[in-house]
Amino acid sequence: MKYITILLLFFIYVNAIEVNLLPDKEIKVSQHDVNRYKSYVKQKYNYVITNDKGARKIVKENRILANEFLKNPRYLKSVKTDITIMLEDYLADRYVQNMQHSIKIPKKVLYSYYLDHKDKFRRQPEVNIVRYRFSSYDDALKFYQESKDIADPKKVEAKAIQYGAKKRDYGWKSITVLKKRLLSFIKKGAKDYLTPPIVNNANNFNIYYIKDYRSVDGYIPFEKVKGKIEKILYNQTFEKAREKILERYAK
Repeated sequence: MKYITILLLFFIYVNAIEVNLLPDKEIKVSQHDVNRYKSYVKQKYNYVITNDKGARKIVKENRILANEFLKNPRYLKSVKTDITIMLEDYLADRYVQNMQHSIKIPKKVLYSYYLDHKDKFRRQPEVNIVRYRFSSYDDALKFYQESKDIADPKKVEAKAIQYGAKKRDYGWKSITVLKKRLLSFIKKGAKDYLTPPIVNNANNFNIYYIKDYRSVDGYIPFEKVKGKIEKILYNQTFEKAREKILERYAK
């Protein structure tokens, strides 16, 4: 398989990567190239390419343009440092991924952490929420001013409909999953009240009706938080391994 050749020369005495880029004499795209490009797009942009023909066309066009770029020494000289930085960033990221995949945490270790830090997994209060979404801030504000003292959810809904609001009933939600802006308006133990208008974007303005508030006793079951614990320990283990590598070079 021929492609743009990237030669990595590691010089210990300069502690750097030197990159030499050479254009291809012949442009070819293999199935492996196509598969790697699809994987790259999915990882970087979270977009899945299902058409191999389309992916092959993009890879080929990119390769042709890249080769033309490399044929011009003036262009290459201007971006060589940038390419080195990007390549180092990519290689560092790949090395981190390889380290992360090698870390395995036994279930008994996860459960031990759960028992030792159980207060972190105590159940949090819940609120019963209805969202009213408006396309105009003025309408949202007028609705809020006219309805903020109404404690009857049916009357609130009727008023919201008058202003063209779209309703969504979320039911009971733990306060731990609420966005910070909404959470700032939640009143402990209170019910039947509206939040002020919250800007979602230029065309969406939300007002939430808090129907009820309840405290919840007990702890979240281990199986429901196992993934969260694994992530905590995983990050701690990875950071230790990462620091050991960096310390070797710092010396």
